[in-house]
Amino acid sequence: MAVQFRQMTVEEYLAFDEASEIQHEFTDGELIPIPGGSGPHNSIVARTIGALLAAVGDRNCTVYASQMRVQVDAANYLYPDVSVVCGEPACADDNEVILLNPTVVVEVTSPSSIERDRIRAEVHVLGQTEGRPNPCTGSVLEVARANGRVSVVA
Repeated sequence: MAVQFRQMTVEEYLAFDEASEIQHEFTDGELIPIPGGSGPHNSIVARTIGALLAAVGDRNCTVYASQMRVQVDAANYLYPDVSVVCGEPACADDNEVILLNPTVVVEVTSPSSIERDRIRAEVHVLGQTEGRPNPCTGSVLEVARANGRVSVVA
């Protein structure tokens, strides 16, 4: 018997994700589980956060780890590996866990996730799908786990 999925509302997604032990992204009604990263993945994320903290210095910028959910638009929510906001962070909720205005978003990729991460960055984070707003006012950086190379995706 085939498994049938039903579309979720944003409210259902937010309640489900808050109660879940793992993070889920939400794309146009579809729930996407986000597995925990490997040791090398988490090490790269930690080093990236350290480098970004050093780079922003005393500027009015905040660096967030992957627990910060980014609302791309009314129907799409993602968990980038790292997010940076320069200026005042805008959040969609009172708990300040849904970020609306990332300046920079970082995705650490592996050979198995690179295509998915690029699509997420280009389409969802940058809003390059017709009719979607663009919440990211800066860049999307891709850090390749295989060689540590940093690329500006958009």
